[in-house]
Amino acid sequence: MKKIILLIISFWALFINFGASIAEQQQIELLNDSETTETINRIIAPLCEAAGIPSKKINLYIVIDKDINAFVMRGGDLFLNTGLITAFNDPDVLKGVVAHELSHLSSGHVLLRQTKIEDILHQSWVTTLLGISAAAAGSPDLGTALVLGGSHVAERRAMRYSREQETVADSLGMKYLHSVGNTAGGFIKLLEHFNSSELYSSSTYASPYMLTHPLSKERLKRVREAFLQEKDNLAIRPSSAREKEAYARVVAKLRAFLETKEYMADAKKDLTGFAKSYGDAIVFYRTAQFDKSFELLSSLIRQHKRDGYLYELKGQFLFETGQLLPAVEEYRKAISFLGDKSSSRGDYAIVLISASKLYKERSHQVAALNEAILVLNKVLDTPYQRNPYIYRNLAIAYGSLGKIGYSNLMLAEEALLLQRKEEAEDFLRIAKNYAGQDAKLKLKIEDIGNAL
Repeated sequence: MKKIILLIISFWALFINFGASIAEQQQIELLNDSETTETINRIIAPLCEAAGIPSKKINLYIVIDKDINAFVMRGGDLFLNTGLITAFNDPDVLKGVVAHELSHLSSGHVLLRQTKIEDILHQSWVTTLLGISAAAAGSPDLGTALVLGGSHVAERRAMRYSREQETVADSLGMKYLHSVGNTAGGFIKLLEHFNSSELYSSSTYASPYMLTHPLSKERLKRVREAFLQEKDNLAIRPSSAREKEAYARVVAKLRAFLETKEYMADAKKDLTGFAKSYGDAIVFYRTAQFDKSFELLSSLIRQHKRDGYLYELKGQFLFETGQLLPAVEEYRKAISFLGDKSSSRGDYAIVLISASKLYKERSHQVAALNEAILVLNKVLDTPYQRNPYIYRNLAIAYGSLGKIGYSNLMLAEEALLLQRKEEAEDFLRIAKNYAGQDAKLKLKIEDIGNAL
């Protein structure tokens, strides 16, 4: 399980600073873990279909953040915080949140909110200009009142609009859950958690007109009314045992990697069986008890010989402890069970590059490097898998093969993604010097030049 580069995104601010641009740049750190994303994608796929959004159109991102939160952006981008996943060992909670967020997408709320806020901002600026004119005409008190009053009214309007959208999303989310035969009990559990937190927080005493979401007690009341209808419908049930087992693995994995101290402090009593052993193996590794970790992990593999994620994890541990050639073999086993679609391929290729120098025969080194290049280029063809780490390793692989032009091309791609324009231009100039008569390389250099 690896973290990847900080992703810089722009989204429409809900808490509006009227003196600044409405588009606010934020940096978020994403998690790159095939088991987590693939498990969650399987769990939420029926809800996506119920919302009229094919699951293939949803781009799932896992944000490394302890806060219990989720949000969507235009284009089908769904962001889930790790804190949301680890807080509850219950896939029904996740489904409730995702159903709510999918409602925002299916209702076009993201675009509507952007348009509405632009309209509100426009009206606010009109009032502000009137205030400035009044002040310039010799009425500073009136001018100040117009400017401050316009901002306050606009902000309240934006908050009210947001609360209206959240109410609609709650209602639609319940509908989507019930349409796939899943209980809304998990969503209620989450709202009860929020309600309990609000009882002891400053938001309890804040003006309800200045909140982006209705108070949790209000949401609970409406959702519970719909929840009561489940009693008369035998087709509506909690998540299956298989879903709970797969989700518990993900919860254990994230807690062990990201919340190691907390995991050790309370041992997370809601984790049992395979999930607990899985988490324990990771915690042993994280606390440098390598023998215990490998012993427990090998025991799990003996019990589940076709579990690709176990081989992937063992491969990662071997790689990180410097056992490169054994790591390659474990990753190969992982891919044989997980298939070509797994993001484990990228990790396998990177391990292969590191291990290539250990082969005694140059022909074996070249074969390993060429295989790694082939795999990484396929990974780059996968939507939303472009990240600087992959380009950096491609640069290393091409450089090891003596292909200096392609190596610098990859470094230019990396710099471009990191928004380092001058570095990208420098690498591109070097790549041009080594292009020779390579038409393919020249074309790629031209493409990056156009992007710059």
